[in-house]
Amino acid sequence: MPGDAALNESTFNADRAMRTLVLVAAVIRIASWLTKWSEPVGIYDSWYYSEQARQLTNGTLFRELLVDLPSAEHGPLTSILMAPVSWGDDFVRWQRLITVICGITTVWLLGRVARRIGGDRVGVAATAIAALSPILWISDGLVMSESVGMMAVAAVLWFALDAADNGTRRSTVVVGIALGLATLVRSELVLLIPAVALWLAISRSQHDPDVNGKANWRAAARGALPALAAAALVIAPWVGFNLARFERPVFLTTNEAGAFLGANCLDSYSPIGDGAGGWSLLCILEDPEYHYGEEPSVR
Repeated sequence: MPGDAALNESTFNADRAMRTLVLVAAVIRIASWLTKWSEPVGIYDSWYYSEQARQLTNGTLFRELLVDLPSAEHGPLTSILMAPVSWGDDFVRWQRLITVICGITTVWLLGRVARRIGGDRVGVAATAIAALSPILWISDGLVMSESVGMMAVAAVLWFALDAADNGTRRSTVVVGIALGLATLVRSELVLLIPAVALWLAISRSQHDPDVNGKANWRAAARGALPALAAAALVIAPWVGFNLARFERPVFLTTNEAGAFLGANCLDSYSPIGDGAGGWSLLCILEDPEYHYGEEPSVR
């Protein structure tokens, strides 16, 4: 029928436009990566991720970089992803390539999520925004967790939509796995777990009302509990590893104290200077009670 032909043509054009935009995203990110080809990593988080990945290739599991102490400054998954390319003398450029690949994947996922929610035009528009937005591509090519984290969030959105739509136990478990992996990238993403679980519970209770047409709490539990259980199982090995090796309880990371301290001193509150309005290493180094050689959970 003519209407079906027009729909197929529209879908085909949307597919082609989204593929083209993902290609544009790849060109932008690869070009940015090439401009950093010979640059060393900085002394902040990028150095941590890079060296942790190199440690993993040598069989050392998450130790501090300058002293022989256990380390959980950041989640483990970014360094784990970079470990397979962290060999030889020029491994930093290949670690950067991992984040570039994650950034390109983020563009593709965000386009698919938006298309699923709002249709072809919304999908194309979202892909274009994700491909061109500096707030996304500027992190790709850095040896940091931002690109991996954005990809993880986009994946959670995609799998959560799938679980909300069909409500199978398998799809709910998959979104739980995605939530657990996202938490292992950046610890603050643990907040996604209760948020997405609540969304799934509400969605399933509305899709499967009880005999009186009211919210079905059994359906809500079936929508949320497998996701919560799967997320917990993914996170549990890292939490158990941390609880066994630190003096004081550490669940995901030890970086909250450094984050608060680095954002609260004269340098970060100053109207001028590198640390103005943000996080300053000077806040850490100048604090008389901060000692890098202390056991991290105590420090």
